[in-house]
Amino acid sequence: TLIEILVSVIIVGFIFSALMSFVVELVQSERREYARSETEREMQMALDYMVSDLREAVFVYDTIEGNRNVLGNGYQPLKNFIPNFDASLKPILAFWKTDRLTDTDITSLGTCNAGSAAQQQECKDLLIKRRTLTLVVYLQTKNPTNDPKWKGKSRLMRYELKKYSNFANLTRSTGYVDPLEQSSFLTWPYNSTSLPPTPPVPTGGAPVLVDFVDAPDN
Repeated sequence: TLIEILVSVIIVGFIFSALMSFVVELVQSERREYARSETEREMQMALDYMVSDLREAVFVYDTIEGNRNVLGNGYQPLKNFIPNFDASLKPILAFWKTDRLTDTDITSLGTCNAGSAAQQQECKDLLIKRRTLTLVVYLQTKNPTNDPKWKGKSRLMRYELKKYSNFANLTRSTGYVDPLEQSSFLTWPYNSTSLPPTPPVPTGGAPVLVDFVDAPDN
């Protein structure tokens, strides 16, 4: 009868509604698990990258934001000599590492017969050492609420100050002072003459290493 058909349709509707709710919840749960596993995988990749970076370190700073007291002499915090990023970016790790010259770098140096006598000597020294020192700084910043790009609480960023901005003609990067030749790791970038200018903020800012990092408290 018509009543029986209507009752059957209502019962089938309830069954389908329950099944659809179950399927939707199952899909959402699977998406959450996938997002969680991807976040964990990216975090592990970021940690592996930082560990690999630190294994090449020749000197790690124990303080970045505090005044450095070296042999009783006060020196400004290391953060004063890092590019003037946004105030929300906080340096959390800084160290020096060696960068080995590639075959392309060595080829670009040529026979070291160009430039002044000092440049020629610097070129010859590079061909002997086959490496330079690079300052690496990891920074952390909180992500703005409802940010369209970054969804986590905060993210880690990586900045590096290489010795040369143009390797072919041995042009020094702005603000770079060689800690082995002109200064020391502890007192960098102080030297016997004057302080260098602060390095400029890189074009595009510091590259992001990983998002979804827990935000630090006060």
